[in-house]
Amino acid sequence: MKQASERATEFVDDLQKFDAIEHSQSAESNPDAQTFSSEDARFDFMVEFSTVNGNLSLKESRQELDHNDANAANLEDTGVPALVLVFHPDYTDDFTYQCLGAAAWEGQPAWVVAFHQMKGKRSRLMAFRTPTGNFGAKLKGRAWIAQDSGQVIHLETNLIEPIGLIGLMSNAVSIDYAPVQFHSANVKLWLPIMAIAYSQYDKYTIVKKHTYSDFKLFSVGTQSVIENPKIPAAAQDAPAAAAPEGKPTEPPSPKQ
Repeated sequence: MKQASERATEFVDDLQKFDAIEHSQSAESNPDAQTFSSEDARFDFMVEFSTVNGNLSLKESRQELDHNDANAANLEDTGVPALVLVFHPDYTDDFTYQCLGAAAWEGQPAWVVAFHQMKGKRSRLMAFRTPTGNFGAKLKGRAWIAQDSGQVIHLETNLIEPIGLIGLMSNAVSIDYAPVQFHSANVKLWLPIMAIAYSQYDKYTIVKKHTYSDFKLFSVGTQSVIENPKIPAAAQDAPAAAAPEGKPTEPPSPKQ
């Protein structure tokens, strides 16, 4: 936990701003209406961390590059880079943590740590924006943390409870991270390279897949472009319209 907290702090300190190409795919199905639709788009994606009134603030911006549908805005998901902050010192008081034991992810030894947002704590990591307002998401999940470094290499989250006002029953998110070396800034960062979100509403399901490449890190007067990180074969083969192997599952309760 101490190492994971240190890595999360470094993540914010080093990653004041980065740019990447985001490839977004979305599929929506409605069994009752017997409908299915899919969308595909690419964005120039930028993330900027800052501190506002002593609190961390995350700003995301997207510039559409190309798409195959009429409404690429539907493919914009926000908050994926911020989820790793569940281990940042500014947020650890919001959650309880439990080590579930040792495991391996993609062959790398790791500790599996479950987290659960505490009752009475305000939802600060994820919210759903709608025309009628923003709805905070109470989160639970688990993380695979590298035993040698404390880096989060895989993260899964879901809702503690449905958000009835928008009909959202569950929102399972699975994120893979990989090391990216920025040579000009002499820094190596673990960044999200793929994220899949399974959103179950009252009458329909949406599956969104995001892959990130061509990372650039902005620092004072410099810009660095690095090669794409290697994406695991399983991730490359994962379809956007159906849950691939390794679909996120809920973490076992402490009794289990």
